[in-house]
Formats: sequence, structure tokens, C-alpha cells
Amino acid sequence: MSTYTDASLIMFPSGYKEDKIYSLKPTDGSGDLTFTRASTATRVNADGLIEKARTNLNTYSQNFTATGGWAALFGSTITPTANYGTAPDGTTTSTRIVFSGGSQIYSKTISGLTGNIGVFSLWIKGTAGQTIAITYGGASDKLVTLGSGWTRFNTNGNSASNNTIYINTFISATARDIEVWGGQVELGDIATDYIPTTTTAVSVGMTADVPRIDYTGGGCGKLLLEPQRTNSILYSEEFDNAVWGKSNITITANAATSPDGYQNAEKIISDTSSGSHILFQSVSASISLGTTYTYSFFAKAAEYTKAGIRIGGTGYAPQPMAAINLSTGAIISQQGFTSVSVVSYGNGWYRIAGTYVATSADANSNIIPLSDSFATSSFNYTFTGDGTSGILAFGAMHEAGSYVSSYVKTLASSVTRLADAAYKTGISSLIGQTQGTLFCDFNVLPSTLAGSYYVETFLNDGTSNNKVALTYYADGRIQFVAFASGSLVVNIDLPSYGLTVGKHKFAFAYKLNDYVAYADGALVGTDTSATVPSMSALNLYDTIGGTHAINQAIVFPTRLSNAELATLTTL
Repeated sequence: MSTYTDASLIMFPSGYKEDKIYSLKPTDGSGDLTFTRASTATRVNADGLIEKARTNLNTYSQNFTATGGWAALFGSTITPTANYGTAPDGTTTSTRIVFSGGSQIYSKTISGLTGNIGVFSLWIKGTAGQTIAITYGGASDKLVTLGSGWTRFNTNGNSASNNTIYINTFISATARDIEVWGGQVELGDIATDYIPTTTTAVSVGMTADVPRIDYTGGGCGKLLLEPQRTNSILYSEEFDNAVWGKSNITITANAATSPDGYQNAEKIISDTSSGSHILFQSVSASISLGTTYTYSFFAKAAEYTKAGIRIGGTGYAPQPMAAINLSTGAIISQQGFTSVSVVSYGNGWYRIAGTYVATSADANSNIIPLSDSFATSSFNYTFTGDGTSGILAFGAMHEAGSYVSSYVKTLASSVTRLADAAYKTGISSLIGQTQGTLFCDFNVLPSTLAGSYYVETFLNDGTSNNKVALTYYADGRIQFVAFASGSLVVNIDLPSYGLTVGKHKFAFAYKLNDYVAYADGALVGTDTSATVPSMSALNLYDTIGGTHAINQAIVFPTRLSNAELATLTTL
């Protein structure tokens, strides 16, 4: 058997663009899948880093003239010349700015900041040793010392105070003749890789409707499909923000490289007191009694090699909390959580997640640095700090759900990642109408084999009345079903299969009175008295709360032999 020869549709998640996942077969594009997700998202890219959507809100990023929206203020005399010299990227696109003297202000107003913290960055060169001031968002002027070559500078601000950026000479600045290039304004408190713009803001990365080819755990990329989730934590990366409470700790912002590859991990340092040392944020406003939630954050050892995760608040007995060894990823102890997971993200980083059922509307999420001498009580961890030791942390998330999903960054408000969908309709000619086979090669992720959900890949006619489906559940159960004209005609249900984390291959072959199901190389069920439904669509993802990571999906217009099915599904 040649899989590629016999198949009518082969989806291997390598080629994609916005709204589309390319199929290897058919080669004319008639089998390419439609992809939708009406929001941004994150993934783990091929370098093992968390990749987010990033946006440069500064239009005309390489033009610092009136065309680019820049203007002199308060009678300043400023002469800009576009396309003056060689920019950092080798093109002749830098802008020369000549200030007539001191107290000169050059400015531009930025839209799209919506009252959030942000950062303004640009490349500047001039006469070595001279200074210039840059300002954004109502913050104090930042003096930068120039060199004769290009240097990228940045300054933080808050658009709730002011959404204007400035280059000026009015506070101790000495530069009068400079070149600038690559102006960028973005949400957050760090400057990321430069994104060029012209007439509009430009976003890159995991923007809306871009499929996520995810490399979590290494190996080949998998098509990541998730349900909708909302992160209710505010300022999920800025632990120094006032929205985070600090009890006997201090925060050093942007102290180390995080799992996204930028220097935006925070250091959480215990003070010298004896007792609890906690970073916390209330999530009470998002809590519904009896609902299952998962709280997570990324942590890495520094001087301390232990971290605590905890849900504080009255009404929890016992208090949900767990202690984690950040040298090994091992769970030292836990209580109150229904499950705790620890997943390595490389370079010493672990994502720690705890799932719990809300028994009280009073809840706050805690990150706790732990010394080796920590003690455990029924409601907290305690020890005596030294004022300098701590752990690194990044990316906190609190979401409704029985497992941790892909990270969602927030700033001043909660953020919702909408559901992914991948499907192809109108392909009755590619789907066997009297016989056929549906095959799916997928990975069960460590974080998702928990709670209560199912994930289903199926052929259908656009309704649930006619379909052939492969299904797996969080509790390890697997199921193969067929519906014809609204009636369940096949139900191969294996509640004790014991699905495990890792790679799996399922195939479901059908023909009049001849259905057969294979899982991981083994025959798991047959049915010899069932009709075949009429089908015209492939859907890679239909779920109640689950996550699907697909390595490959194949449709055959024939019922493969049992020997072929065994070969196809063998791991």
C-alpha cells in the first residue's frame, strides 16, 4: 500500500497562510482546508519559543517627516530629510533631523493604544557622546547617549496619561543633528523585534485566522486546535504592576530571558521577614461557584530552586496549593487542586498549572518563591527570606477549564482567545460515498489529559445526521461512531482504552455492513450490520472543551484492508 497513492486527501500541517491550511493531496488545491480563529493566539515555534502576535502601532515607521505624522511643537524649528542615509537594514531610508537649537520638540500622536502601557523604540545615530531625549506616554524624558553608529533606544509609557511620542532637545540634550530610523510603538513594557509599517499598523505572528503549527515538546509541527479560553489575570507579564499585590517580596522587572525569547521575565525576591512571601492577584470577579478553573504560570530557578502555586481565599478546604522543584520539574507536594501539571519549556523554564473547583467566590492567584527551608501549613508556605534570593517568573494565566491551554497575554483587561476551526466542505468527490477510510495521526498533550472533554475528527454532510467520527476523551476513553439519516448505526465505544499522553494513530474504515476501527496498530472494534452515510465535508476539530494537536489527517475513498489499517496506524 502507498498511502500517498491511495489517498484522496492528505493534510500534513506544513504549508499554511491566513485562513488556509494546504493539503498535500489533491495537488490542485481543491482539498485545502479552511481555517478560522477570530482572535490572536500563541504557539511554541520551531525554536521552542512562545510566539505571540506583535503589532507596530506607529505608521510610516521609517519616515520621520510630516508625511509620517511628525510635527514640531511650540515654535520649534526642526528640519527633517527623509531617505537621507543608510539605515540599519542597509537601505537608504533613514531620516535626518536637524534641530535649530535647544528646547526643540518633535512629536507624533499614536492611535490604537487603548489606555495601555506601551514602549516606544527607534534607532538613532549622531555625534558620539552627545545626548538626546525621547519620551512616550507622559513618562519622564529619557536621555540617551548617542554613538557615531546606530543604536536602538526605547522608553516606556502609559497611553492612559498621554499617547504622544517625542524626540526633543529641551532637557540637557546636546545633539542638534541626528539620523533616526525604525520607529516602533507596541503594547507591553519591552521592545520586540522591529516591524516595518507604511500607511497602517502592522501585526505579525499568530494573528487572527493564522493556523498554529505548534512544536510543544519538540519534533515535527502539529496543527494546534483549541476551544475558546479567557485569561482573567491582568498584566500577565508585568508583575511589578500595581494590580499585583506583594506580600514580603520585591520585583525586579525584565530581569531575564523568558520562554518567548525576550528579556521580560520578572524576578520575585523574598524580603528578610519570617512568614509567607507571596505575589498575588484577585480573580474573584471572574469566579462562579462550582466551576472548574486552571491557574498557571512559568517559573525558573534562580537562587531558590522551589516555587509554590496557590489559590488564596476563604472557603477552600484544603487550600489549593502545590510546591514544585524547579531543578527537576517534580511535584514536591500538593493539596486542594484536582490536578497539578508541570511541563518543561526548555532553558530551565517550567509551566506550572493547578486545576481546582471554585468552592468560594473569594479567590486570588499566588506565585510563591520558596527557599529550601520552607514549611507547609494547611493554608500557606512559610520561611525566612534573605532579601536577595528568589525565582524567575513569567506569563500568569487564570482560565475556566479543566486543563491549562496555550498562553494568552493580557494587559489592562482580560483577553479571550477564540476557538480554532479547520474544515473542508464540498468535497463529496474526495470522500468515498459507498466505502472509505478516515485516518488521524495526533498527539495527546500533557496538559489536556484531565477533566472532562472530548475531541472529534469526522466526515459529515454539514450536519450531525450523517457522519463518521473518531473521538477521544480526557479520561482515556476512545469511540468510533457513524450516523446515517440521523440514526446511530455504529458505536464502537472503548471506555477502558486508557489513552495516554503522546502520539496516537486512529483509523475508521467503512463499507455497507463492514465497519472496522483501528487504534495504534490494533483492531479495536467491528460492525457488520450498518449502512453508509452520505458525506461531503471533513472537520478536523469538534470539541467540548478539548485541545487537538494533529500531525496528519488522511481521507481514503476506499475501505482499506485490515492489514493496511494495521500498518497505517502502527506507531
